[in-house]
Amino acid sequence: MNILSVNIRGMGSKDNADWLRGIKESLGVSVLALQETQFKDLSEFNISMYWGNSSFGSDFVEADGRLGGILCMWDESVFQCTSTNVVMKRNLWESIETVKNNTPGWWVILGDFNSVRFRNERKNSKFNPTSDNNLNNFIFSADVREYSMRGRCFTCYTKKGNKQSKINRILLCNDFFSKWPEACLRALPRLHSDHSPLLLTVVNKCYGPKPFRVFDSWFDREGFKEEVSKAIESFNGEGLPDVLCSKLKHIRGIIKKWRDKTIFKEKEKKKTLQNEMEDLDMIAESIDLNEQELWVYTECKKELEEIGMLANLKQRSRIR
Repeated sequence: MNILSVNIRGMGSKDNADWLRGIKESLGVSVLALQETQFKDLSEFNISMYWGNSSFGSDFVEADGRLGGILCMWDESVFQCTSTNVVMKRNLWESIETVKNNTPGWWVILGDFNSVRFRNERKNSKFNPTSDNNLNNFIFSADVREYSMRGRCFTCYTKKGNKQSKINRILLCNDFFSKWPEACLRALPRLHSDHSPLLLTVVNKCYGPKPFRVFDSWFDREGFKEEVSKAIESFNGEGLPDVLCSKLKHIRGIIKKWRDKTIFKEKEKKKTLQNEMEDLDMIAESIDLNEQELWVYTECKKELEEIGMLANLKQRSRIR
């Protein structure tokens, strides 16, 4: 069972949906909590694009214009929902505490708290002792805890990366800690948000090999059509009992070789760019980035978008 929390800064982008669905499917996420959906009404919005084809439950709190909005989705075979309106009450944390104390069960409280617990959880941004003491008092009174976060020191970054804070958290009841003392909370790399997704992992899972698919984006890739043409021309079906199936199998084998070679090159390039951005993020946690470093960060991000490294994530499979 894994739990993922992220400030999405608007749900309208298909890139965001594909990105988070990819994380959810690859890491076996059972709960997906999105903040700042910026949607007042989700009745006509296809939220399954964030979850995938499997069944799920969901609940949401509408945004105030372009501000706020919460969507929570969960695997119904793992969790059951108890509906409350606590997030609509004026004093949110105290209201959650009251509901928690009056509702038996195991509690996971997560999201963008927009406050930090300690001064060192902010860099180049204003520390508000009153607000942050209120968060600490809530955590103490509600009797919840949090795992040490790995991967990063902060969860929220400005566009230029010069301001950071740890305002996203996953708080859990003591029963959760007793059940999974070795669970791991990790801040994942951010691609389409200024907030890092938080992944809470309690069980390692292996999903086996991926099925073979041909994606729409491949038809525009260099060398694809040529390889398919060569595969058709090189096929010799003489004496085979099922010529059509054998021909398709032959073409698929050629496409796989092209795919593996092409994707390897693209992944290497993408990895290099992302690693450079990650390195700059880590540097920015200690010192301010200089003008050249800020330029490099911007260019890396622009190149990732321009060369279409994420094109396959945005395409539906054409052949299964």
